[in-house]
Amino acid sequence: MWNYITSIAKEASDSGFDEIQYDYIRFPERAKQVDKEVQYDNPKGLSKSENILSFLKYSKSQLKEYPVYVSADVFGLVTTASDDMGIGQIWEQISPNVDYISPMTYPSHYAPGTYGVTNPDRAPYEIMLQAMIDAKERNAKIKKAGKDTAIIRPWVQDFDYKSNYTADDVRKQIQALDEQGITQYLIWNAGNIYTVEAFK
Repeated sequence: MWNYITSIAKEASDSGFDEIQYDYIRFPERAKQVDKEVQYDNPKGLSKSENILSFLKYSKSQLKEYPVYVSADVFGLVTTASDDMGIGQIWEQISPNVDYISPMTYPSHYAPGTYGVTNPDRAPYEIMLQAMIDAKERNAKIKKAGKDTAIIRPWVQDFDYKSNYTADDVRKQIQALDEQGITQYLIWNAGNIYTVEAFK
């Protein structure tokens, strides 16, 4: 499977694409339930995070001669979580092994009480700000240990979920990024219907 994925990445590079983005590079959510029902082929006995790390290192070795950036999407809470949350994503293992790391920091997906915020969905600035503060701190610790780190390029919510998201809600997330010196970001809307007013 690893060879299959990297062979597609190589083909994409040969076709002119300059970046390979690994989306959903994780194990399933609801790990406690899924782990009881699913048997993973894991002959080396690696942990979930070790498996992801091994793949990223393999990918890096396979693509080193190709003119492409490699990026990985991670759950938003990975910027803060002290463990892999059962999905195998650990910031300190992923960041040094990709060029860009993109936490999916959608405020609507954070649980009530996260970062002390009662209703994260209605606190786009506060959620994005704290997530980025944590992400930058973790990258700083990695650099202090003498390792390279990925550029932080988060996903910004531009879709309705628990409430209608307005141009102001999108701007507040971008404001938080600006204040943290993060100048690159991705906008997510599954239907590709973007709030153009937010970017004027």
